[in-house]
Amino acid sequence: MMNPLYGEILRKILSNFSTLRVEAQNNPDMTIKVTSGGFWFYDDLGSHYIDYAGGNSPSLVSPSDTAVWNIITISFSGVINILQGDQTSFPEVPRYRYPLAAILLQPNTTKIT
Repeated sequence: MMNPLYGEILRKILSNFSTLRVEAQNNPDMTIKVTSGGFWFYDDLGSHYIDYAGGNSPSLVSPSDTAVWNIITISFSGVINILQGDQTSFPEVPRYRYPLAAILLQPNTTKIT
């Protein structure tokens, strides 16, 4: 895969994440599909291109009593993670994890659409 162009303008508009699309998965019902793509990761040592082959998130857990926010993130090592918050607020996103989607799960949800 060719590395996309990078630079200050691309970073400001977050176009470096445009190849990573998030979609509801048909089967299994409680996972998210992330398309293949990549992004530039910047740290003290410079810039690095992270190539993601595509895949599914871990299964989301339906809350039993109140709605909760879930953030789908990708780490600088190319691993998809789920961060769970509560009904009124998003979970805090740790350093070096990049949010791809926010999902509000209602109680007893059985399928993400």
